[in-house]
Amino acid sequence: MTTMKPAFRRYLTHLSIAFAAYFIILMGINTVLDHYSVPFALSVLLVLLPMIPVIFVIRIIIQYVRSWDELQQRQYLEAAMTAFALVASGTFAWGFLEDIGFPALPTMWIMPMMMVTLALSQWFVCRRYH
Repeated sequence: MTTMKPAFRRYLTHLSIAFAAYFIILMGINTVLDHYSVPFALSVLLVLLPMIPVIFVIRIIIQYVRSWDELQQRQYLEAAMTAFALVASGTFAWGFLEDIGFPALPTMWIMPMMMVTLALSQWFVCRRYH
């Protein structure tokens, strides 16, 4: 049985805490907004609260990537740039399609598209290096 490296264990622990915080904050905000009349300004602040754990997730990922060797970092950079290019050009093209009647793409879906595209890009990039 292989043991986890300390950096990976720390990454999973911190990521789990951040996702738990995200879930708790999101459920709390949904409960408040569903059951109480909240002024608009407060609603804006409340709906943006889940971004705090999201920012921590970004920080956690960056710290973990910094623990990798140069080849792993290079592969990740290549995958990230590929994912960025695909999602950016795809959403840009979709914007043109919206001008001729295609349905609007909710911006909330851009980050999940980026995450899925990054995962697929990492798989392709790593295969090329092996």
